[in-house]
Amino acid sequence: MGMNPNELKVGDTFQLEVTEYQQDPETGKFVPVKVTKTFQVVRIRETRYGKEIEATEVAS
Repeated sequence: MGMNPNELKVGDTFQLEVTEYQQDPETGKFVPVKVTKTFQVVRIRETRYGKEIEATEVAS
């Protein structure tokens, strides 16, 4: 289903499901909400531990 991170190249986009905290208008409490965000790869560096992928969020 997902893309293999080792196959990513600069300029590729990928999606991640992240948790954001949004304020409930009724209770005023912050509740976790899962959202899917799209990111674009801007830089890839090889480190001794593997690849380090730098990406920025794409406006949706």
